[in-house]
Order: sequence, then C-alpha cells, then structure tokens
Amino acid sequence: ALGPALRAVAGEVAPAQPLFGLAPLSVSYATDLAAPRGRAWLFGAFALASLLLSAIGIAGVMSQWVAQRRRELAMRRALGAGAHRLAGRVLRDALPMAVGGVAAGLAGAALVATRLDAAVLTPADAGLHALAAAALLVVGLGACLPPMRRAMRADPADVLRES
Repeated sequence: ALGPALRAVAGEVAPAQPLFGLAPLSVSYATDLAAPRGRAWLFGAFALASLLLSAIGIAGVMSQWVAQRRRELAMRRALGAGAHRLAGRVLRDALPMAVGGVAAGLAGAALVATRLDAAVLTPADAGLHALAAAALLVVGLGACLPPMRRAMRADPADVLRES
C-alpha cells in the first residue's frame, strides 16, 4: 500500500535512483528465514529418524535379553515368586544396561557437540539431549515388558520341559 508513495518520494529526492524490490517486512523475513527453517526441519527429521531407529534397536536387544532369561523366570515362578517380584527383578537387572547405554550415547553426543561450531548449538540442545535420553531409557525399560509378560504367562512346567 505504501509502494506508490515511496516511489513518488524517492523520485523527488533522487530521480536517477531506481526503486525496486519493495515488499512488506514479513515477506522479507520469510524469505531470509526460509533456508534456516528448511535446515532445521531437515535436522529435526534426521533426529526423529535416529531416535526411532535407536528405540527399535534398544527394544530388540532388551526383548532378546528377557527372552533368554525365560527359563530362569519360569523356574523362579515355579518356586513361588510372584509376578510383581519377577517384574521388579527384571527391571532392576535391565536398569543398569539401559542407563549405561544412555550414558554412552550422551557421552558420544557431547564429544560430537564439542567439535561443532558454537553457532550451530544452542542452550536448548542440552534439554533436547536430556529428552532424547529419557525417551530411550523409557523405551529400554518398556521393551522388557512384553517378553516378560509372555514369559510369566507361560506355564513354568512347559517352559522347563522345552529346554
């Protein structure tokens, strides 16, 4: 709306100077921020993909670990251990593995982060690392639950006869 008035004033002040590329400030901001926003979305997509792949890997490892303990769980159950006691035992044994894996991942992320330019990293990155670590810890412990429930639902005599 101010374009014709600006052209008229500019024509009076400096008639030989052309005036072009007039746009609202919001359009100028959107144009200037398009590339950084695109990179941020790309980094976010890669971060989400890596979190998902990590969660799948952790779930597989923890599931296999509990499945390998199926005979032990059946024996404990046959000797009278309750379901809550067995679940607590498995989670207590899984917690150090999950915490160790998350700690190693955070150490690796810190090592990589120190090599990156400070302009790329922001104070919010520490919060995001903590959020990702908490998510992977929950996934690691949560991945123990389905095979543990399957092992506890199975008849101890059948499990012990299998092997």
